Amino acid sequence: MINISKLAQDYFVNLLGKEKKNTHIRIFVKNPGTKFAECGLTYCFEKEISSLDKEIKYSKFNVYINSSVVLYFKDATIDIIKENENSRLVLNAPYVQKSLLNHSLSLKDKLIVFLNEKINPKLNAHGGSISLVEITEDKHAVLEFKGGCNGCSMAHITLKSGVEKELLKYFPELKKVIDITEHKKGKHSFF
Repeated sequence: MINISKLAQDYFVNLLGKEKKNTHIRIFVKNPGTKFAECGLTYCFEKEISSLDKEIKYSKFNVYINSSVVLYFKDATIDIIKENENSRLVLNAPYVQKSLLNHSLSLKDKLIVFLNEKINPKLNAHGGSISLVEITEDKHAVLEFKGGCNGCSMAHITLKSGVEKELLKYFPELKKVIDITEHKKGKHSFF
């Protein structure tokens, strides 16, 4: 999936050595599968690790990636590029802007890709997103609202009039769409 060079690993170890214990690295992408895709790196603190994260273990640190975007990091590399007296950390992710909708994928992966490429770019404008939690044996897509969509007074309408309608149209094998979010209105909520 992601190949981190020895130089980049050493760089991360040095960087993380200056942070609180159990601080790791998170790799993320916004708007994957679109021409607006942007990926990057940030610190990942213990309390931010989710059951939806893919963990990649290294000897002195771990890397976390939300499992919904792992497909976009195929053949990705992280390296240190030295130019004269300067060096820079480079994340190269060749598939991050490429749509994966027409690839041969499992139903679960197709749903994840559809949410990333067709639904979440619209929700990102409000600081929100939707993640696929699971597909049940009964072919129910179980979703969770994140960010600005969590606790938003319009979340139910977004789900029924937009997301559910799109998913059932694009994936006729699905029988139902279920939101399991514990909606808690707060400063993060869009409305």
